Amino acid sequence: MKGFLIFKHALFMVFRNWKEALMIFLLPLVVALGAFFLIFGLSGVNLMTGMPIDGSAFHEGVGRLIGKTIFLAVIGAICFLWSAVNWHRFVLLEEIPTHWIPDFKIGRVAAYLGQATLLFFMFLFISFVMAFILAFISSVLVSAAGMGALYPLIGIGLLCNLVVGMFFYRVAAVLPAAAVGEELSIGEAMEATDDANFAAFSLVLITFAANYGIQFLAGVLLGFSHGIAFGVTMSLSLVLGLANISILTTFYGHYVEGREIKGTVR
Repeated sequence: MKGFLIFKHALFMVFRNWKEALMIFLLPLVVALGAFFLIFGLSGVNLMTGMPIDGSAFHEGVGRLIGKTIFLAVIGAICFLWSAVNWHRFVLLEEIPTHWIPDFKIGRVAAYLGQATLLFFMFLFISFVMAFILAFISSVLVSAAGMGALYPLIGIGLLCNLVVGMFFYRVAAVLPAAAVGEELSIGEAMEATDDANFAAFSLVLITFAANYGIQFLAGVLLGFSHGIAFGVTMSLSLVLGLANISILTTFYGHYVEGREIKGTVR
């Protein structure tokens, strides 16, 4: 129940503060999308399908395309960090944006990047360990039950992903903390969210269902118009992305700072 309330609170936070959300996210989004259309639009790639147009995308060589992809990923990461830090600070510190060019707080962005990088490598290691364990379980089950072990394996894999997602929400409180200039270790985040397992697990299910719903809607709309499908899917994905950032903010505010969420008690 609390997981749903956190999701609802995060989503309503975006809609209630739509003007501030625009002021914080619009320019970074325009920069990221502009870089995407400029780089791949001039590289002979169909922006709807991601496939090369008449092979022209490979005239300049695969190496250059890989380089452009890496450059675009860096631009996208900077734009995300830029906007996420400002949104966390707006919600938690009430730093209300006053102009359409969001402040770029390089110290907070660097701290946020440092914590995000730490989480990335931590979850990369967890993924490798999980893959090794699942491969071992798969070999044992398949040798014992043949292809009949396929469905249990899928179930085990989904359960592992849900547990990892739950763990992510519990430790990701370090990101809003970095944005507002507070020192919070992963261990301290785990301690603060000690009673948040069910809420985090619920949030993983809710966000998974929301993503699946968007993909299903996109598949339906593709039968009518690629343009409509692209526009609707992009809009809903952006709203869900803003809600996910707000979920991290709400998680930090509720479990670390002790703020109450309407309809819940700590």
